[in-house]
Amino acid sequence: MYSPHQYFENQTPAQVYAPQSFSAAPPPDLLGDGYISNSFYPEVAHAIFSTILQVNANSLKPSWDVHGWPGAAFISRPTVVGAKPLVATNGKHRWCLDHYYDRSLGSVVSQKIPHPDPWRPLQLPIFFVHESGRVGVPASDATMRRIESLRGRDDPAPVGRTAYGSIKICINWPGVTDYSTHIRVDTGRAEERIDIALFLKRIAFAIASFLECHGSEVQATIGGERLSLHEITVIGLVNAGLDKWFPILRLSRFVFSWLDFSLTG
Repeated sequence: MYSPHQYFENQTPAQVYAPQSFSAAPPPDLLGDGYISNSFYPEVAHAIFSTILQVNANSLKPSWDVHGWPGAAFISRPTVVGAKPLVATNGKHRWCLDHYYDRSLGSVVSQKIPHPDPWRPLQLPIFFVHESGRVGVPASDATMRRIESLRGRDDPAPVGRTAYGSIKICINWPGVTDYSTHIRVDTGRAEERIDIALFLKRIAFAIASFLECHGSEVQATIGGERLSLHEITVIGLVNAGLDKWFPILRLSRFVFSWLDFSLTG
């Protein structure tokens, strides 16, 4: 079994704020240009992908040009056991690992998460993607279920089996007290999952609860006016083992002070 290398606590996220042309060659770097590496550090992204696929993530060569999925990083090999492929064309199944992070849209929330245990399987990341290929839903829209253009919104939430029908949503906002809460993901019937629309709504309410509890701390880390829910876009979720999930969050503003937390936190 492949064992990912140790997580370096003092490493900084891949924070480069100049927009990059997606069509330019060479293609984006999975461990530098994606949402996961920018949200959770490149070393952790490496460990996450390596643990999910049981290969060294440096060997992965994802396709970034799958029709209908602009900016999404897909692989067809190795096969992801137990995960439904998002795309199946000409007999080839493809699984999505990440999406390209357009730095011109705002800062991602740079979080520290536990290093994956290589002996425990991780689930594939979950991304909320619109029919146009745009990734992410404003949290305020999600609370109102204003997601008519979201792909698969009526599909079951792809969180696998959980022991108690719930998952833990964790937010390790830089410079803020760590936060976690449980959300239900079953319908009350055996092994039946809620749909993605309701799943996303519950994630958004968890973020709203976090802001209610720690809004003053958040404001201290980003400066300016108090952050509101409509300024937060939920890009997706990353599994950190068992039933623990971290949301990938992008703000509609730029926060450069987080580099200081990355170096000292």
